[in-house]
Amino acid sequence: MSSIFHNRHDFIDGTALATALANRVASDLNRAIADHGQAVLALSGGSTPRRFMSLLSERDVDWPRVTLTLVDERWVPVTDQRSNEKLVRDCLMKGPAAKARFIGLYCDVVAPELGLERISAN
Repeated sequence: MSSIFHNRHDFIDGTALATALANRVASDLNRAIADHGQAVLALSGGSTPRRFMSLLSERDVDWPRVTLTLVDERWVPVTDQRSNEKLVRDCLMKGPAAKARFIGLYCDVVAPELGLERISAN
């Protein structure tokens, strides 16, 4: 049985890890833009990716050709501190990266199921 983990990377701290990840994701975004004219990045929320997102926002990427979305979201307004969309907007979508397109997963309805059509229209 072969392992999917072919290369091991050790980092001296979380900042080194976040920097390496930001560099790799920026490179992947640029490659996708070169190959397809656009790129999509789906992000996780929580506190772990905060540093990575801040560093990625500083990378040289053709941000207007990038669409950002989330892999999950808490059903809270975007202004709520627990909102993953708020996290992405505050940590990643600043400076040149503010020109990226964002497709959110929350809309102001009582239950997520009721917002599916509106969210899918994006």
